[in-house]
Amino acid sequence: MEGTLLRGPVRFDFQLPALTALDRRIVALRRFAALHETLTVPRRLLSSIPAAKCAAVLSTIDALAAGASLRQVAIALFGQEEVRVHWNHPSDYMKSRVRRLVAEARRLSSGGHLDLFHRY
Repeated sequence: MEGTLLRGPVRFDFQLPALTALDRRIVALRRFAALHETLTVPRRLLSSIPAAKCAAVLSTIDALAAGASLRQVAIALFGQEEVRVHWNHPSDYMKSRVRRLVAEARRLSSGGHLDLFHRY
């Protein structure tokens, strides 16, 4: 079949090699359907990552690039006073949160950012 998206006819084959990550693929199909019908993608379909987490990960990437320690990353994200009060909390929740952000930042910095195109 020959044609273009705007002039048609075009046939698409969507192959599912496995059922893993099926939710992401369904979202991608919903985006495509919305784009086809309305020429826009609704905001609700654009991202499933909260903006605050995106901002925190990007700030973490910047802090790591500047050579910051885990504690310095926490201070950049939460402020000196919050870190002073919560850094040595018995549950270790703040350190754990910063470690998760650092892991995500490192993953994105080492090529994981390309997954964003496949994920969303």
